[in-house]
Amino acid sequence: AHNAAIRACALGGGFDRHLLALRAIADEQRGDGGELPALFTDPLVAAASTFRLSTSSMDGHFVNYLGGFGPTARDGYGCCYHLRGGPLRFCITSHRSTRASATAFRAALVDALRDMRAALLPPTAKL
Repeated sequence: AHNAAIRACALGGGFDRHLLALRAIADEQRGDGGELPALFTDPLVAAASTFRLSTSSMDGHFVNYLGGFGPTARDGYGCCYHLRGGPLRFCITSHRSTRASATAFRAALVDALRDMRAALLPPTAKL
C-alpha cells in the first residue's frame, strides 16, 4: 500500500500537488494586486495545504551526499532520512526565527528511536 501511494504521488496523485498547481496558476493569472480565488482563502484549504512536518527518504545514489530541504511551513520542520544499510541518517531543518527547533526535534527523534529499539530488541541484544 505504501509503495502504491508513493507511485501515485510521484505521478501527481497527491491532493497537495493539485492544490499547489492550482495556486500557482491563480497567482500567475492574478498578477500584482489581483484577487485570490475564494478557494485559497478558505481556512480548511489553508490547513490542508500546511504541512508542519515535511519528510522524504533519500535512497540510492544520494546516501553518501545526504542533504536536506527546508520546512514547508514557517513553524515546521524538514526531515530527510536514509534507513537502508549502515547507520540511520537524518537531516533535520527548521527556520531559526520561529518556535520550531531542529535541535529539539532531533532530541525527540533520538528518544523515540531508542524507545523503539528497547521495545523491539531483547534486552541482551548488541548493536
